[in-house]
Amino acid sequence: MKIILLLLITIVSQNVNADAKGTWLDYAEIYMGIDATIYPSPLCFWDENNYRATSNMGLKLNVFSSANKRFQAGIKYTHHSCIFSTDAYAYDAVGFELVYRFYSK
Repeated sequence: MKIILLLLITIVSQNVNADAKGTWLDYAEIYMGIDATIYPSPLCFWDENNYRATSNMGLKLNVFSSANKRFQAGIKYTHHSCIFSTDAYAYDAVGFELVYRFYSK
């Protein structure tokens, strides 16, 4: 895991230095999705119909994009909960996200 983190930091730092004329606050977006866990979800009560389907939804705010748009950094808020059954637990999280696109048309 540490090797992957160091590799990511190297890629990001080289890209930011090469594209110092990037842009700030390019976009904000909302997202939502459905996950089906292989095992029963720890978020759902297990005694109901569908205790594997969980939802994720949230907001993303871009903070910086490199000039070539391959590297982006931003902040996000995510909410996870059950879809069809009662929540045993749900959680909300705020985090920081780094994205590097290896391929783009």
